[in-house]
Amino acid sequence: MIKKDSTQYEKLIRENRAKRLLRFIFPVQYTKARLSDRPDIVSPSIGCEVTNSLITPIFEILSREPSVFHGDFYPLKEKVEKILNERGREIGLEEGIHDYERIYLQKLKNLNSDGYQLFEENNLFIFSWIYEEKAVMEFLELAEFPPKEYTYTFDTIYLFFDQVLMEMRLRTGEYRIYPLEEGEQKRILKRSAREVRIKTLLHLPL
Repeated sequence: MIKKDSTQYEKLIRENRAKRLLRFIFPVQYTKARLSDRPDIVSPSIGCEVTNSLITPIFEILSREPSVFHGDFYPLKEKVEKILNERGREIGLEEGIHDYERIYLQKLKNLNSDGYQLFEENNLFIFSWIYEEKAVMEFLELAEFPPKEYTYTFDTIYLFFDQVLMEMRLRTGEYRIYPLEEGEQKRILKRSAREVRIKTLLHLPL
């Protein structure tokens, strides 16, 4: 059984939340989605890799602050912001709290590596939690013009912020915003964690 406090458990919850959010917002495309590996979510014609954009020092801070979390690995936005305001300068966060470029280039490398299953549509889901306009704008520019050395690139990138999902369809340059009501978002996130707990205990697929 996967331990509740393990990195693997946290990863499963993150991927399961992404799956449930995609099912809720895009029921046609993701109704049969399930968790897998390389990519993390698979649907009949879609593969979607899941990651998060917060830099490592933020995770290290949050891991020592259990009051930040509501349920399993769901950071409370106001408490995260309070900690960042109090401690951000101590750990050199003047330039921002996200690491979009590093994680995006790493995921592009994975997409083009041996063992990664390609689909008709290959997507990337990024949990960002807190919106930083400068970081997001710079990332969008990078994503629109990926490095030319890669044969395959992502078709769609999803950025999940607090109660908002941003969809970027890179083939067409189309951007859309999907707001979620706070209650619905929390229900999805809580149910995702509960499903991981129960199904890993019973050795059932997610």
